[in-house]
Amino acid sequence: MKLNYPFFDEPIELGPMTVLSIEEIHVFRRFVEEFYTYDEDSRIKLFDDDLNNRSKINVKIIGDVLEHDPSSTTVLKHIYEDLTAQLNGMPEKRMELERLTLQVADLLQQELLEHELHLTMEEASPEKLYKAFGIKIEVNAGAFYQKIYEIVDIYHYLDKRNILVFVNTLAYLDAGEIKSLREYMALSRVQALFIEPASQSKHADYYLDSDFYLHKNVIK
Repeated sequence: MKLNYPFFDEPIELGPMTVLSIEEIHVFRRFVEEFYTYDEDSRIKLFDDDLNNRSKINVKIIGDVLEHDPSSTTVLKHIYEDLTAQLNGMPEKRMELERLTLQVADLLQQELLEHELHLTMEEASPEKLYKAFGIKIEVNAGAFYQKIYEIVDIYHYLDKRNILVFVNTLAYLDAGEIKSLREYMALSRVQALFIEPASQSKHADYYLDSDFYLHKNVIK
């Protein structure tokens, strides 16, 4: 994947972990804001080798690592689909679950008939149990950098076409943790862009200075 922006002389290539440091604070702020409203008509251009633009749904903004909710509606939908496929591969277990689900539904239906109001309910199915039982991703309380690993693991599992965009994240990591994160993300096959202020220029793959010159391959 490649990324282009009006201030760039040419598109930059996004690897497993690409760090872009921006010196001018107003450009930094505007660049981040435009990612939050990214669509195919944005000044930000994300495209592949065939020049196909990526739609908004593929861009995942991580503005606050500690507050990031891994059990969003989109994530859970994907997990529920996986669980259904898993059940479909075990016919006997699915039939047993359907039998028990219908049994519970019949008991509830009898109670609805006894109620003073005219009540109705949706058709019962094992898939309805996912939400009813509150199935979600278990989140482990850990260090800040461990949270980043957790986010990477989730999106690696979900869809390798996603582009993760972390904002102002590296300030919370030391040089050793950043090096380890680069190595881990190289193995994960997740594409991620880290948008950082000038203070993180020493860790940057690309650095846009105050004269709007884009320095490439900054880190050695």
